[in-house]
Parts: sequence; structure tokens; C-alpha cells
Amino acid sequence: MNDPNNTHDGPKGDLYATRSLDTSLASKDKTDCNLVEGKVVPDKPAASPSHIQSIGRYRIDRVLGKGGFGLVYLAHDEQLQRHVAIKVAHRERVLTASDAEAYLIEARTVANLDHPHIVPVHDVGSTSEFPCFIVSKFIEGSTLAARIQSDRPKPNAAAELIATVAEALHYAHRKGLVHRDIKPGNILIDASGKPFVVDFGLALKEENIGRGPKYAGTPAYMSPEQARGEGHRVDGRSDIFSLGTVFYELLIGRRPFQGDSQAELLDQISTFEPRPPRQYDDSIPKELERICLKTLSKRASDRYSTAKDLAEDLRHFVIQQSGPVTNSRGAAGAPVWQPPSSARITATPAAHTTQGSNSQFTKIVPKGLRSFDAHDADFFLELLPGPRDRDGLPNTIRFWKNRIEEQDTDKTFAVGLIYGPSGCGKSSLVKAGLLPRLSEHVTAVYIEAAAYETESRLLNGLRKHCPALDNNLSLKETLVALRRGQGLPAGKKVLLVLDQFEQWLHANTEEQNTELVQSLRQCDGGRLQCVVMVRDDFWMAATRFMRELEVRLVEAENSAAVDLFPIRHAEKVLAAFGRAFGVLPEVTSDASEEQQQFLKQATASLAQEGKVISVRLALFAEMMKGRNWTPATLKAVGGTEGVGVTFLEETFSAATAPPEHRYHQKAARNVLKSLLPESGTDIKGHMLSAAGLLDASGYQTRTQDFADLLRVLDSEIRLITPTDPEGQDHEAAETQSMIQAGQKYYQLTHDYLVPSLREWLTRKQKETRRGRAELLLAERAALWMNKAENRHLPSFLEYLAITFRTNRASWNPAQTVMLKKASRQFLLRAAMLLALAALMAGVTISLVKGFAKQRDVDLATATVLQIRDAVPTDVPKIVRQSAVSASQLEQSLTSQFDGFTETSRFKFRDRGEDYPDEQLSSADDLLRKRFNIRFAFQLMREREAPGQPQRENETALAELVCFSSAKDFSDMMAVLKPYRSRLQDNFWKILESDRSSEEQRFRAACAFAQCVDQNSFAKKYVWDQSSASYVKYGDWIAAKLIPRNERYWHTWRDALEPANTELMAGLQRQIDTNHNLREANLARAKYLAEHYRVMSLPISAAEKELILESNFDPHAGHAH
Repeated sequence: MNDPNNTHDGPKGDLYATRSLDTSLASKDKTDCNLVEGKVVPDKPAASPSHIQSIGRYRIDRVLGKGGFGLVYLAHDEQLQRHVAIKVAHRERVLTASDAEAYLIEARTVANLDHPHIVPVHDVGSTSEFPCFIVSKFIEGSTLAARIQSDRPKPNAAAELIATVAEALHYAHRKGLVHRDIKPGNILIDASGKPFVVDFGLALKEENIGRGPKYAGTPAYMSPEQARGEGHRVDGRSDIFSLGTVFYELLIGRRPFQGDSQAELLDQISTFEPRPPRQYDDSIPKELERICLKTLSKRASDRYSTAKDLAEDLRHFVIQQSGPVTNSRGAAGAPVWQPPSSARITATPAAHTTQGSNSQFTKIVPKGLRSFDAHDADFFLELLPGPRDRDGLPNTIRFWKNRIEEQDTDKTFAVGLIYGPSGCGKSSLVKAGLLPRLSEHVTAVYIEAAAYETESRLLNGLRKHCPALDNNLSLKETLVALRRGQGLPAGKKVLLVLDQFEQWLHANTEEQNTELVQSLRQCDGGRLQCVVMVRDDFWMAATRFMRELEVRLVEAENSAAVDLFPIRHAEKVLAAFGRAFGVLPEVTSDASEEQQQFLKQATASLAQEGKVISVRLALFAEMMKGRNWTPATLKAVGGTEGVGVTFLEETFSAATAPPEHRYHQKAARNVLKSLLPESGTDIKGHMLSAAGLLDASGYQTRTQDFADLLRVLDSEIRLITPTDPEGQDHEAAETQSMIQAGQKYYQLTHDYLVPSLREWLTRKQKETRRGRAELLLAERAALWMNKAENRHLPSFLEYLAITFRTNRASWNPAQTVMLKKASRQFLLRAAMLLALAALMAGVTISLVKGFAKQRDVDLATATVLQIRDAVPTDVPKIVRQSAVSASQLEQSLTSQFDGFTETSRFKFRDRGEDYPDEQLSSADDLLRKRFNIRFAFQLMREREAPGQPQRENETALAELVCFSSAKDFSDMMAVLKPYRSRLQDNFWKILESDRSSEEQRFRAACAFAQCVDQNSFAKKYVWDQSSASYVKYGDWIAAKLIPRNERYWHTWRDALEPANTELMAGLQRQIDTNHNLREANLARAKYLAEHYRVMSLPISAAEKELILESNFDPHAGHAH
């Protein structure tokens, strides 16, 4: 591929070149790279022209140029006797009829153009050898490309030349043609220096815009829309950009965009700002630099609207350079704007140079976060980006100025809209840039809108600026009067400017047909006009407002955006702030490398999507004004992230903050917080009187401290600004007295501060418990006000924190209502919780008691089972060690009685010699268990009521003893020893009872003998010798004792030992009447008699043998 930057000497640019160019072509074979649909047309070797003598009636003299398209010949018209230039396409270029038609279209296009600086077409024809050729006027001279290389014109001559070309292009544009390939090679210069535009081969007709090839033209001279392939956007302003590229090259000898490849070149054209010419050559006039850079604006809307406007600016410059202007009209008859009076300000000469890199800003006066106003009009224009007209007015100012000063209703608007992001400089643009420069016939009434006072402020402003109006008229009636010309001098008009209009829109979202809407419908644009200024995030609300006014918003007609600063311009403005603060040298070129790096790094980090919010720039400069502007300092402060919060922190809280600022830190936070809007919004908020700020600050008794605080916030830091309370209702007595007393009102300087202030105040509040509670209250109240639902109320812990850690007096109405609602909710919940708690407590207690009872039951049951299965002698110990309550154990013991009901009815057989103990073991176990239960019950009752008889239980115990086995009898009687005195009657009754079995009676007799006191035994009972019972029971007991089972014989022997004296009479009679006894039993009887020591009876050897044979051991279980 050929060098995309090499376009000067291409043959296509030399179609009508002179002999000098022919000589050049003979020595160099260069080609021109034209781009069509993104493809570079390849170079083709020129055909040898030596054999060509004529084309039709035209005699060929020589070749003027050659290229990929074909050849251009110098020829002589034999009929008209004049030299002409003939353009002939290569044969392979014209293979079809449509190919030939393309060349004919070019011929027809140029043939319809009749301008002295556009080369005309004389003829078109075809021959067998040349299917299509075009005959044009021959220009004796050279191309502008050759002139730039050989003898580049001076700036003034260049301006004159470009103005002439611009006029030619304007003519073509008026005919509906866009050239699309303006470059030095397509501008011919004749011998007298006059320029001519040639080669309309890529010209686009107006009706075909959007339907041509996407890419068309020479890359180095393309406009941004051409470079991006946006063929549908190409119009006359694209030719202006290409012509600006040529002008740039004329001024400094090089093109503004260079690239190593075609892609890089097109990218530079689309995105990079050209380096200002004066950076290469500071002798270039600043006005020419301004004009050149305006033609090279990336946005077509920022360039000249027409090539004629470009020509007029250049002619105006040339005339000024030639001598003083003696009339008030430009070269093309355009009026030159003059200042109407000393009160009105025009652009300063320095303002013309804002776009140049070497341009030096006038000394500006920083105002911190405040907007600039009429006092700053002399330097404010320097702060604005974008191209300017020859009077130094930026396009934005010129647009609104022209539309507002116009009194023809067909050429102006009734209501206009200025919109842009927060902090982009809308207020400053109008107050310092536009209003001071309006003509005297425009009376501007500027107010800042408020939520509910906009109408009254506007009415008061009208009465102030139009004193001839009747003061009794309403706002609507006042505007009706103005529209009809009443109260205004002839030729005057009133402009209403409503700044911060989002304040009104925010508060009136639901209302329709408001007083303000009805009033502004009176605007007609001729005598009464209105401009509203609003943040772009309120665009939809502003659109609805305009719809109510029945005003259609049309960009560049009655609406325009205020854009953010491009990075390069932001760098210049930041440098101007640095010079104003004395941290940068007065001459930009004297800045050190570190300072230049600081400016680049700071603006790059402040930028968002390649743009910088102007208020962030001002805030950053304010924060850095006392520091060295170097990259190291930028790094030390943490860069530009959160610049607003950082500024506030370093102003009030940092160790480096002035002592006075730290002293007033808490009061300053209170004041700033009181000026913030409601939570959830970022509009500027409401105004407060000085008295209100005094209450908020906490300095009620410290007037001097409060005055110092206001001075710091207002004059030094400029976070707050005084405002005019003219929107207040003056009929209110309180307000009237305050105004009469000269009460001042304040509000935040800029709504850009709101998010930063919120974040900073939030950080500070989070440092204390009270602050966190206040934040919580504000957050909950905001949610509650947005939607009054219980789920948005604070939780109980949050409620307690808010109640005890915040000051009730500081609660606003919404917070008070919310907390009252929360109190009722919590009282209701508390009552419900108490009821539920009582219920739960009851259930819990019941469950605990149930569990305890069950535990006692289980423990008692286990204890009872232990008692039941124990040896009777162990029962007292078990009962004594049991942890179960007496009642529960007694209850469990009682329940066991039922388990032995059948046992109590058990009919024992007589326990004699004929029944082995094994057969009765299960019955013995049941009896023992029942005895243990009864005995434990006896012990429990005895513990509760010592000494009190338990007759029923004692009777049952006695019965159980009488049912027991010999094995258990002694154990039972051992544990019943404490109760024997009370049991003896029970045993005696069993002994005497006819219903008792023999075994029961025998055990009763044995038990009775154990119970009766031996000393009183014979006296108390019927064992007396004289008693008939003696014979009955003594003989019966002896008879029952003698034949007892030998295994337990000693048990009964020992049991009856207390009654041995009384028992011996029966034994004696048994021995005496031994015929009734077996021999073994007789031996036993004798032994018993000996044992009881009543008498000594000899036991024969035979009797001893009998005893041994019966396995009877008279000494078993007894120690003599």
C-alpha cells in the first residue's frame, strides 16, 4: 500500500496541470491513493502516449498527468483555437455502458456549475479508441500541492486563498453538491495566483446523501464522519473540514493528522484533536488559528454552518489586517456585532485565542464552588470550550444570543431549554457568559427556582425590573400585560431565566395546569421569552413541562446542551486556576515538566468517559491551591477520587486543616446538614435564614463564633452562598419583620455538593453512637415517607437506639410521625408478647412440672422396684437414701398394692414336712415383694407422722408375715422390731382366727412370741397355767414345732424362745404322751426341752441315731 499521507503530487490532482507540473511528472512517477468503499485503487502504469495524435477534433500536445484512473492530456481545440485538458479513462475502466455513464455524470455535474473558481467542462465525447473522454478548461499554473512544496503562501495569502475556495464550495453546496475530495491536489493555482476547484468525480448530490459509498475521498483529508464510514452524515460541513485540513497545511507546511497506516490515520481524524498551529509557529495570527481549529472540530455542529461563514471570517481577518474597519458590515455584508453600551460586554481579544495551545488566559478570579456572574464576564469566555466566532463568542453563547435578541417570532422561540449534567456550568454560562452580552433591548429577569416559591420570586423580579407594571396584577396577568407591550418601552422584550428549575420540577411532579404553566403559556418569543435551565437527569420531567406549555423541543432551535469539558480544555482551565492561585507560572511555556505532568494526570483522573465536570475541576483546584502542583503531591492526597469528600475532610478534619476550621467543625456540619435537601434527592435544597442557621449551629449564645463560622463557610470556603428571599410571602408578618431587619438567607453553593456532603456528613456521623442513631432515623424516615408500611419502621433495637441517643427536639415532622407509629406498634407487640410470654410461661411451668413429676414418678418407680426386689432388711436403708418426695414415693408404693391383689388372695398350703420349699418359691417371692412395699409404705408414713398407728398397713404387714416362708420370717420380724408392740394384737387375732390356716396361725404364734415382752408375757395373755387356752395353744404350738422341716427348724425354735417357759408345758406333755410321736420327733422334743433349759431329759443312743437319720441338726443356726 502507498503511504496514506502522500497525496500531494498524485496525477488525479493534476488533471489540469501546467507545463511545470508536466516536467515534475516526467521526473517522478507518483500516484494518488483514492479511497472508495474502503479500498485503495491500485496504481497502474501509464500507457505510452507517443502514438496518440488526436482525440476527435482535439490535437494532443502532451500528457499532463496519469494515474490509476487514466490519463489527462493537454490538447488543442482545432475549431475554437484554444488549449483544453482532456480526461481519458483507461480502457479497462470503461468496459460497460454503466462505466461510461459514471464519467458522463461527472461531466454533467460540473457542467451545471458556473462559478469563476470552479474549472468548467467544455465538452464530452467518445471514439472507438476512447469510449469516454471529458474536455475541460485548461488552467495555466500548478496545483496547490506543488505550491506548498515549492513556495508555501504566507498566512494572509493563505487566508485569502482558502476564502476564495470556500466561496466556490459554498456555490457547489447551494447547488446540492458535496465535493468529498477537497485536497491540495484538487485545487489549481493559475499564473495570477487564483485558485480553482477541480475533480468533482466523487461529488455527492444532495438527493443521494446516505446512498453513496461508505468511504469516499483521500484519507489524509477526510472529515471524521467520512473516516468513520458514516456516508449518511456527509454534507457541506465535511468539505469544510477537508478545507480546514488544507488550511492547516498552508499555515505550517504539514497536515494535522499523520499515521503510519491508513487505519491509524483514520483513527486520528476521528478521535484526536489537532495540535494548534501556533505550537509550531507562534507568528501565525491567533485569529487564523481560531478559524482553522474551528473548521477542524470533530463535531460537524461545531464547525462553520456554511462555507460562506468561513469565507466571511477569513475576509474579515484580511480586511482587518489591511486597515481599520470603517463600516459595520463584513466583506459579505454580514453585520459586525458592536457592544450596545458600557454596561454590555463583548468578547475580549484574548478570548479569540482560547483554542490555541500557546494562548494565554486572562487572569481569572476563582470563585470556588460558586457560579460565575456578570462581574466575571470579562474573563469567563476563556473558560468555555469549543470554537468561537470572529468576535470571540463561543458557539453556545452565539446561538442563544442570536435567538434571544431576535424579535421576529418566526425566527426565535417562546420557551427554550438549557440542560446539562450537574456541575457542567449552566448557571455560569448564562450569568457570566450570556446575560452580560445581550443587547440593551433585552431585559433579563433571572431567578433561581424553588420548590414552592418560584412563582412569587418571578413576580417580584418582574416588578423590580419592570416598575411600570401594576403591582396588583398576578403573575399570569403580569405576563399577559408584557406580551401586549404594556409596561415596556417600544422595541423592548423581557427574557425570563429560570435557573435550578429541577427544584420546581421535583416538587410539582403530580400537579398539572399549575400557575407557572398558565403564566408561561403567555410567552410569544417577540416581547416575552423564557429560558429554563435544568439538569439533564430531569429531562423527562422537563419534557412533560414543555408539553404542558405546548412547546416542542427542537435541538439547535429552542434547546441546547451544556456539555462537559474535553480533557485538553480541562487541562487549560486547570492551568488557569493554578496561575490564579499562584502555584503555576504566569506563562504556560514556563511550567516545569512536573507541573505539566500534574495537569495531565489530574485532568485524566478527573475525567469520566473522556469528559470533565467543570465544578469538579474548580473543587479540585480549590483543594490543591495551597500545595505544590506535582505528581508526588497528587499521589500524596490520594488522587482525585472522591475529590468532594476529600476537600471537606481536609478543610475541616485533617491535621493540616486550619485551627479555626477544626474549631468550627461540629457547627459547620450542623449548618451544612440543615441546608441539605430531603434524603434521596440531590437537588440543591432549601434556603435558611441566618437565624435558622444560628439555631442549627448550636451557637445561640456565641454570636461572635457564629459570625466567624459564616465567614468561613461563605467567604473562605464558599460552601454556602447568600440568596435573595424575594420569593417569600411578604404578607407573612414574621417574614416581613425579618426582611425589614435585614435578615440574610443562605443556601448551598452548588447542587454538585449534595452527594459529597451527604457522604462526608455520614462518615462523620458514623464515628459516634449518636450519629449512627441519627443516620438510622433519617434512613428509616425516608423509607417510611416513601411508602408508609410497617416493614419500613425501625426494629425494636433500632427504636431504642433512636429514642435514647437522639434529641427529640431535632426530629422533623416525618420522623416524629414515624416514631409515634413505631411506638404504637411496639406497645401492641409488647402486649401481645406479654400475653404470649405468660402463656408460654404457663406451658413451660406445666411442662417443667410434668417433666419433674415424671422424673419423680420414674425415680419413685425405680426406687419402688428396688425396694420390691430387695431383702427386707435393706428396705429401711433404700427408703432413707431415696431422693424422691414422700408423697410421690407413697403414691408409687400405693400403686404397687394393686399389683399384689391376687397375691393377697393366695391360698397357702400348710407348710409341713410333705411340701418342699422349691414348690412355694414363687409365692414366697411375691410375698416378700409385697411385704417390702408395705413396709416401705409404713416407713414413709412413720416419717410423716412418727408414733401414729397405721392400723390398716400394720394389719397387712402382720398378714404378710404370717404368709412368709421360714427363710423370710426372721428378716421380716427383724425389720418390724420397732413396731412389735403395735403388731402383737394383729398376730394374736390371726392365731385365734378360725379362718387362718395352720401355717398362718403357727407363724402368728411365733411372731406373737417375738412381740410380747417376756416379763409381762404370762400376765398379759392367756398362756397362764390355769387357763384353758394354755392347754389349747401350748400343746398345739409344741405339736407344730416338733415336726418342722429340719432346714428351718432352728428359725422357729429361735422365734419361740421368748416363750420358752410357757412352751415347755406343751413339750412336756408331748414327751409324756410319746405314743403320739414318732421316735425322731420324740428326740426333737427332748432336745427342745433341753434347749429351753426347762428340764434335762436323757436322749438315748437310739434317739440320737434317729435324729441323725432324719438329717436333723439341732445346733444349726444357733450358738450355745
